[in-house]
Amino acid sequence: MGELPALETVRERAATARSDPGAVNLFVAAPAGEPLLGVERTPHDGKAAYVGETPAAAGLLAAAATVAADSERLRLHPPEPELTADGPWLVLEPLGGALGTVTLGRATVRVTVARGGDTTYGRLSADREGIAEVLAAARPSHDHYPVERDEQEVFTRGMTTFELSDVTVGTEVVLSLTASTTPATTPSEIRARFDREAVTDVAVDQLAGASRADPDDALREALERAHVATMGDYRYEWLPASSALARLPTANKLALGTGQPGEPFSVDAYEACRDVLEHTAEALEGAT
Repeated sequence: MGELPALETVRERAATARSDPGAVNLFVAAPAGEPLLGVERTPHDGKAAYVGETPAAAGLLAAAATVAADSERLRLHPPEPELTADGPWLVLEPLGGALGTVTLGRATVRVTVARGGDTTYGRLSADREGIAEVLAAARPSHDHYPVERDEQEVFTRGMTTFELSDVTVGTEVVLSLTASTTPATTPSEIRARFDREAVTDVAVDQLAGASRADPDDALREALERAHVATMGDYRYEWLPASSALARLPTANKLALGTGQPGEPFSVDAYEACRDVLEHTAEALEGAT
């Protein structure tokens, strides 16, 4: 069974991490800022793993603390990051080995459909055609990719997509949708998408804008080379609007991480993340 640090060891290493003034900032995303909350180290599927409420955050913190404790080029922040800190940022999230620089946005869209026919007792039978038009417009489509069957979001992650959240029936029918937006999405584009005969109004309320990070070339290249050296390759993913990357008020940032949200964090995921960070720190030290 591989070696996975005891939780007390993780706490000690996190408390003793050091850095120089030009260090890269490390921030481990954790629910409510508590990466070790309700976590224990125990065997899972024959391997050591962290399990519990925040296993991925615990595992990523373990990897970050292990490397940062021995490297002056990586500065590990406590659960709440010091947002005014100088230097680039590496945000650790459970990304299954992927990297990320683009955070998707989120918007609410309210599409109003004029009612027709018998509206007694709020019945919708006469409004089905108009509602069907709106729902058809909300479905993803592409000339080449099978986005309608994309359950894993392989193709749709980089598209503007919609999910029906509510239907209100009165003198008019109002369909409320939650939109996942990209840096290229505009309110006018959304309104044009729902420009249908039965639609009388489209209101777009942006809750969070999509953003694109622009990390230092040296940091990006060091991290990409580290992935090639340890995992054989690297890939970039579009990050959800809830990504902690969006919390940092700088463009000089990049997200990475192993493990999956809500799943046990295995010793393999820990070692992969640790190895990537070690190679990245060595590359950065060699560049000075």
